[in-house]
Amino acid sequence: MTALRLDNLPEDVLLKILVFTDIYTVLTLSRVNGHLRAITSVKQLWVLLTSDLLMRGLFEASLEEILVKSSEELKAEVKRIVCGPRTWSPDSNSVPALNRRYWVPLGDNRASSIVLVPGGEYLVIRKYTDRMDTNLLECWNIRAQRRAWTWSRIGCTINDFKFTACRGSKMIASLKLRDPSLSISHLLLVEVDLDTGSSREIFQISPFHFYGQIYSISQVEDDYFSCVLATDYTVSAKMKLLLVNHRTEQYVTFEYSDAKTEIRIVPYYVFLTCPANEPVSVHVYTIASLQPFWKPLVEIDLESTLADVMTSPLAVLLVREHLTPVDKSRFQALDAMFTIDQSLLRRETFLLRLTDRNGYLGDSTTSIHRLDFSHLQEPRCVLLSSVDTENTKESVGICVSRGGYTLSSATLCKEGIMATRQRDHASKFIPFENGTRRARSAVLTPGGGVMILRVTSAEVFYYD
Repeated sequence: MTALRLDNLPEDVLLKILVFTDIYTVLTLSRVNGHLRAITSVKQLWVLLTSDLLMRGLFEASLEEILVKSSEELKAEVKRIVCGPRTWSPDSNSVPALNRRYWVPLGDNRASSIVLVPGGEYLVIRKYTDRMDTNLLECWNIRAQRRAWTWSRIGCTINDFKFTACRGSKMIASLKLRDPSLSISHLLLVEVDLDTGSSREIFQISPFHFYGQIYSISQVEDDYFSCVLATDYTVSAKMKLLLVNHRTEQYVTFEYSDAKTEIRIVPYYVFLTCPANEPVSVHVYTIASLQPFWKPLVEIDLESTLADVMTSPLAVLLVREHLTPVDKSRFQALDAMFTIDQSLLRRETFLLRLTDRNGYLGDSTTSIHRLDFSHLQEPRCVLLSSVDTENTKESVGICVSRGGYTLSSATLCKEGIMATRQRDHASKFIPFENGTRRARSAVLTPGGGVMILRVTSAEVFYYD
């Protein structure tokens, strides 16, 4: 009996199979022969692949934009997000060219901060109001220039906020609210419908649930969010990282040590920087492995045994495998910061960027790793690059685009800003169209755009 070859399958059957693969597999098959190249270039396939990325908040485009683009244009868009705009590369002789620009008016109220919701379609701006004890959030559909949602609470200031990626028209906002009259903060989760502009409160934690205070929000991802709690109100208060499943109203605690511990949540995994009593590293847990340690939030106890002591991590990733005597002498000054991004190309694969910085000397080490969790029993970690810098004057930013660029805030001016490639610290100046008079701040979008907060408007620039 003749073996059935992959390229002998009917086109419709092969397309149905490819939909369940990833972009890396599709691109690999396209290089086998002419027949498979034609099949893997069908627009319907690329619409489905990029629509899946859009629903997971990994692709900065709208569904309407995906539908009108050709398969080659969608491939180019994926490449731009993965590698960064081609004109940003310090190796390119081309001047960075503006691809598209979105503008949101601020009105009479001054804005204090700006956030792009994962997926790139919605922008959230925190504004001051006439009341000193109240501010508000405005969420804008930047492509339609339409205000989609507003939120405020009289007598509460919004100190911090995080958002999940949009699932259809729904997202979850995690808000840290402060009541100035009582000098206390509490955390509130709000489910938002961006089609109707309506929202409902679905969960909250306040200091009345425990003796202490809410220090900061770390992240919110689907059913989970994390925050840092202080065990009391004193200067010497111990900090605890709290991982919460707001659907089941259960929690797990982790050690928080001298602001060196950070947490990131991605689907099925939790990434945690280690306590300060060991070399700087990242511990990786599966959410399933924490199942025995979940406790009801109504019984919250910050003095209970810690989950990271009771269960072994799936993997331990070292920032530096060996600490030299000089490293050990300054170890308490090391800060470990990291970003973790799902790969657009491969399923069950992540890109991890680690930076440890000496707060005394200003030098830092940045390493970039590819993590493959397709085999849970033996996760693969591949070091892609590592670079050292000495006497860094400015602090190392945690905002890194998927293309691996950071912004140098010290270079922000009305003409533009410097983008630095993290894998080798090479830089290139990114000019702004017509300047950005009175620009107050600039941050990167994950997909390789630049957000500018001005006195009169908020703007997002995307480049070729």
